[in-house]
Amino acid sequence: MKNKFCNRFTAVGLAVLMCSYNVLSSSTAQAIPIQNRGGNYILAPLTDTKYYDWMGEKIWKAGDSITDQYFLVCNNFGEIYDVFADPGKYKYNEETYEGIDMYKDPDLQTCAFDKTSSFAMMIADKNNTSVDLSKKLEINDRYAQVGTFNVFKTVTLNLEKGLSVKNGGLLLQNTFSGSVSGADSDKQKIAVYLGEPAEIEEGGRLILDGTESATVGLVNSPASELIAPDGKNAIVVKKDGQVEVAQFEIKRSKNDDSAAALINVENGGNLRFFAGGGKDFNPDTGMPEYIEGLESSDAKVDLDNGASSSPAVSVANGANVTVEAGDFTAEGAGAIFELADGATLNLEGGKINNTTDAPAINVNSGATVVIPEDSKAEVKSENGKVAIDLDAGSKVQKGENLITVASVEDDSASNYVDNYGNIVLQSGSEDKKVAPNTIIKPDGTAITGNNKLPDVDANGSVTIPEGGAIVTNPDGNKIEVDKGDNVPSIVIGVKNSDGTLATSKRVELGGGPLSLEIATFGVDLKGYSQSVTVDNTNVVKIQGQNKNIAVSPVGVGEATITVTYSKTDAPNDTLSATFKVTVYKNSSGGGGGSTQKLNKVYRAYNPNNGEHLYTLDEKEFKHVTSLGWHDEGVAFMAETEKNGQALYRVYNPNSGLHHYTTDENEKNTLVSLGWNEEGIAWYASNKPQSAPVYRVYNPNDGQHHYTVDGHEKDVLVSLGWTYEGIAFKTAPIEK
Repeated sequence: MKNKFCNRFTAVGLAVLMCSYNVLSSSTAQAIPIQNRGGNYILAPLTDTKYYDWMGEKIWKAGDSITDQYFLVCNNFGEIYDVFADPGKYKYNEETYEGIDMYKDPDLQTCAFDKTSSFAMMIADKNNTSVDLSKKLEINDRYAQVGTFNVFKTVTLNLEKGLSVKNGGLLLQNTFSGSVSGADSDKQKIAVYLGEPAEIEEGGRLILDGTESATVGLVNSPASELIAPDGKNAIVVKKDGQVEVAQFEIKRSKNDDSAAALINVENGGNLRFFAGGGKDFNPDTGMPEYIEGLESSDAKVDLDNGASSSPAVSVANGANVTVEAGDFTAEGAGAIFELADGATLNLEGGKINNTTDAPAINVNSGATVVIPEDSKAEVKSENGKVAIDLDAGSKVQKGENLITVASVEDDSASNYVDNYGNIVLQSGSEDKKVAPNTIIKPDGTAITGNNKLPDVDANGSVTIPEGGAIVTNPDGNKIEVDKGDNVPSIVIGVKNSDGTLATSKRVELGGGPLSLEIATFGVDLKGYSQSVTVDNTNVVKIQGQNKNIAVSPVGVGEATITVTYSKTDAPNDTLSATFKVTVYKNSSGGGGGSTQKLNKVYRAYNPNNGEHLYTLDEKEFKHVTSLGWHDEGVAFMAETEKNGQALYRVYNPNSGLHHYTTDENEKNTLVSLGWNEEGIAWYASNKPQSAPVYRVYNPNDGQHHYTVDGHEKDVLVSLGWTYEGIAFKTAPIEK
């Protein structure tokens, strides 16, 4: 049965002894399933080893009261490993293994375990804290646990030939019993010295777990250490290998300025830095399974790259590295993480700091750095401004948004993440969804300079550059901000065809209601209550609340709508925005009949998405042409309300397209499907002498086009557009 184990990994071996002999009844430790299962596991304490409880008192000595168990007691780790590596060559010899019952059958002349058996070995003697192995520690098709137990000193494990794990697992762990609060627990750690790299191959899993101090919270032991061999990698993670590091420092020896990375993660390898904490143990393998919610509150993971100019972690194509916790530093010219094309780095937590002016992370073309929405990671270049350097073609995934950095003609163009989490994209994104000269703030707000890249001050605040900028919130709402202006917290307005919010509008009396949108920039309105007021109810009336506010003109004049948000628990903490409406009425001349002047309907063309915009609003027309839309002159003439037919304009917030129709039912259907109602665009003519306006439809992208030019209509139909007949009529066009 699988034992729940949340207090301590008590005895990479000793817990079995506690269950078997009840020698530590006062401890809160529980057993783990490293126990004899028909010869599958061997517990291997050293001869004459003294074991200590949580107060440092001796409790057991190897060789005492051993009966009916499969224990192997040897003089040193080398002897244990010899049996572990090739058990079949060891015959029963009562003189060699005096008093040790290793056999199921007294007549059996070989060990009761084979080359697929697993073992656990503990180092628990205060007087013998250095363990040497001259052979390579190889874990193939089996599992092993090597650890300390209540030593209260630094235990050194010297692996002269390194180690390898393939199709199995190895746990190296510093271990306490129960709720250790006495003795010298703040001095206990394990230091693993490698003479050759640790190689984790296909199906192999290496767990470095330095201490479980977080589980009970009363132990303050230092992080354990893994020291790289001079001039070589400490760890090589090969294809389908997995390494997990908690409460461990992986470091170079004092004078090693090697060109080799501390950790080399090859194609298909996986590396994870995490907090450690409470765990269960798999009964079949003895390997830990960490429990969510019992993580350490004080993660001591670290990479000490020394003064090396090489990266601490080199991540190859197809490799994956996850940082959940830890405090990583670099003092040399090398980055802490170097991502090759096709590599992925997940930044969920931890502090990654390069103390020089070099980037902490280099993301080469084709590599991806993932920053989850709830990431707690802090990345910094202490003496520089580039925390994460982004090559052209590299990718940044922030939340659900994936940005591929566009290529640059000028090699001096800067694309990076700064010390404050701002994503700086001078070249923009490859798909053009992020324009050049854009900075994306940590909250997702994007600031795009009209003429140049915005500036970031010493505190990480983004300032508007010369020529102004377009500010876009995560919902896609945009506002224009001039140099020197502050970005407002909230904006209320009508969305133009380019996505910007107009904070004022001139409308005709009798026209349909305006649909106002509320956009926030860098604030969260949770915990705020909303109020909407108008200063002149003789001009407009308002209906609705939250994000669905409709403004209907009822009289000629000007009115200002004010939206105010007050914090529920602090009423004086308010945010507000205003929207100005001017309502006009077309005048009529004297004498019989109307001589009211007709108004021009302008046409502009967007070369990016192929949309044509038709508008009576000359200010809107001039605005979009200033942004790069093509001026195509006057398309139609708007009739007076008396002699005309209302023509409605609706907007699709998903595609960014507008639609124009005199059919109120068609308009209402589109609005019910999520289109935004933009009221009466103008009045079409219903006079017999008026010219027809043709409507055609593009089945590929869903656009409609309107034209009085029969030849233009015929050309579009020949190109695959669908002719939908006469949409409405226009008075003779004034050029």
